[in-house]
Amino acid sequence: MSVTKRTCAALCLIFSLLGLAEADELRPVGMYTWENDAWQRTPSELAWRGEVPWYDYDAEISKIPKKHDRDGQIFQKLAFGATWIPAGGDHGLGMTRATADLTLALPGPNFPNIKRSFFLLSPTFGYTAVDWQRQTAFPDSLFHAGVGVTWITEISDRWMLMAGGTPVWSSDGRETRNCVRCPAYAGVVWSPDPRWKFTLGVSYMAQSNLPVLPFGGVSWTPNDDWRIEIMAPRSRIGRRLTGISTENLQHWLYVAGGYDWDSWAVRSTGGAADFAMYHEYSVLLGYECVKTSRVTWNIEVGYLFWRKMEFDRGTQGTFRPEDAVILRTKMSF
Repeated sequence: MSVTKRTCAALCLIFSLLGLAEADELRPVGMYTWENDAWQRTPSELAWRGEVPWYDYDAEISKIPKKHDRDGQIFQKLAFGATWIPAGGDHGLGMTRATADLTLALPGPNFPNIKRSFFLLSPTFGYTAVDWQRQTAFPDSLFHAGVGVTWITEISDRWMLMAGGTPVWSSDGRETRNCVRCPAYAGVVWSPDPRWKFTLGVSYMAQSNLPVLPFGGVSWTPNDDWRIEIMAPRSRIGRRLTGISTENLQHWLYVAGGYDWDSWAVRSTGGAADFAMYHEYSVLLGYECVKTSRVTWNIEVGYLFWRKMEFDRGTQGTFRPEDAVILRTKMSF
């Protein structure tokens, strides 16, 4: 096993031992609302994966209290994550990921009749070890690094605009052509009352097979024990475990599902340059433990299906890996 693989395997083990989730640093102390996956991921991580915060991304941001201990501060969040997808059978595709990212907040420009605006800056780095059972020319190590920039403008208590982009480098570490991209998105959120949020927007994916993707849906919080998010391309339904939850320590159980993807510039067959695009659908069961000290642990286990690996320049044929299980952990503070 190479030094790089040993290092990344050690990082994944450390992440698992330290804790199992990301946190919401912008949540008021002593107050908890079930956080959604889009906010658990930083804008840069969302963008390098070609993703955008299409559902209820503003749910926590719009609630930043004026007297919160991090309101007005640059530092907002430091997060780590680890994912394991076993290769399985002869046609399997396994992946082991380790990620680290930082979120910084800066004040935005002031406009007449605008409640407020601010920027989120999110440097990120990630490593993916690949275990591909198919006999083909594909790298066993993939990397990404970028800086996400998100501008959020609260027009009023009911309306919010958001836009962002991420210059990102994603490659196997050898291929230097077509390795820098800049996915971007823009959206609007309407909240007629605190329990309902409607989101609509569009994202530029920076991929030939999926250049533009609309996003949207509805988030409904009927009470403090339930949170329902019916969104495209991801949805989630969460239930607070009231029997073991306290004011300072909340426990949540949720189910989630949707569509996900990755992409990298790679050195393919015969040393030719290509752009690999990976797609998958998932069904997940998750458990989340949230402390009001802003430290959160989370673990998800799920099933991946309808998986596909495509190559933009056709140096290799389309490969459809076998279905697989997934184990994902997150931590932030």
